Amino acid sequence: MSAAPDTRRRPSTADRLGLPALRGHGLFITGNLIDSVGNGMLLPLGLLYFTDVQNVPLAQVGAAMTVGQALALPVTFLAGRLMDRIGPKRVVVWANVLSAVGFALFLLARETWHIAGVYVLVQAGINMYFTAQRTLITHVTPAAERRSWFAFTGSLRNIGLAVGSAAAAGALTLFGDGSLRWLIAVDAATYLLAAACFAALTTSPPQPDDAPPDDHVTSADHTRRYLLLVAVNIPYVLAQAALSVLVAVYTTRVLALPASAASLLFVVNTVIVSACSTAITAHLAPKVPRRAVSGGYLIMTGGMAAFALPALTGAAATAWTALIVAIVLF
Repeated sequence: MSAAPDTRRRPSTADRLGLPALRGHGLFITGNLIDSVGNGMLLPLGLLYFTDVQNVPLAQVGAAMTVGQALALPVTFLAGRLMDRIGPKRVVVWANVLSAVGFALFLLARETWHIAGVYVLVQAGINMYFTAQRTLITHVTPAAERRSWFAFTGSLRNIGLAVGSAAAAGALTLFGDGSLRWLIAVDAATYLLAAACFAALTTSPPQPDDAPPDDHVTSADHTRRYLLLVAVNIPYVLAQAALSVLVAVYTTRVLALPASAASLLFVVNTVIVSACSTAITAHLAPKVPRRAVSGGYLIMTGGMAAFALPALTGAAATAWTALIVAIVLF
């Protein structure tokens, strides 16, 4: 008697990589990608633009950026309330428009208070976008593929960041710091294009979760757990901010490397993240999420130590090696 045929479907390459079904989501993918290209072009170089092109002292630029970003923090809460009223799609569209206006005004900002003002607009747009973008995923993708879409859009973001950073590095290498003005103009245009892609999306709210509530866990317990999660996430957020705010100044002023160094490091980082995010989210993170996060923090600690190494006395010759190791660990 012959054995029964094996009717199980072999996992495809997309399954192994943790990729969702992409057909029919072209506008959503394009909008995410273009938004990320804009971020990659300018976020690591904004501080350098004001110090080296507009000749504003570093301390004043740093203070203005800090004030502007701090003033934009409440926008996260306002965006959440707004999203409840008009839906995530409109919030994402207006977030990109706001970022476009903010980056375009970089060209006119010459005083410290100008810099603070434009960073309020840019950071408000970024905060609005990230408040609504993940909810927008639930309005345009099937529930069964939601985890894959979260991971895929994270990878997509890093692909866009890599493309934008590579373009910025190339422009700086070929044309010098003066090309930053053109990068700003192009950057503002990319955000408007991303807004147009998101505006054209067809969305539908997800169905309510039918899972029964856990009678043994109170609302206060949920709140405490959530606040603890927020607290332990703060070091990660600060580390991410260091890459976009401090690395450009650190590599040029402390290590005396060319201005393109920050963009090149950004490219390495984003290539690694975009290549690994979907597979890790699909196969590792769901099984051991706490261990994955803890392991990530330990690796990040090693990365930060490697970043600091070339600044030590007598270690300047290790700059490129240390920075590449640092960004890989990061």
